[in-house]
Amino acid sequence: MVGFDDFALADMMDQGITVIAQNPDRIGKLAAERLLARIDGDQSQPSTWVVPSELIVRGSGELLPSD
Repeated sequence: MVGFDDFALADMMDQGITVIAQNPDRIGKLAAERLLARIDGDQSQPSTWVVPSELIVRGSGELLPSD
């Protein structure tokens, strides 16, 4: 099992839940900057921003031994 967005309980469970952690502060800042630029009249072409994420492997993401 793999979750999206790290959360406190993901690490507290016995085996832990593997998650993909994002940077919501950075995503929000970029979105706000683009919105304010548009409001101020920016008419540039749409662009793509890549905000790095991180795979945090915990117990639920480990491979089980084969028989």
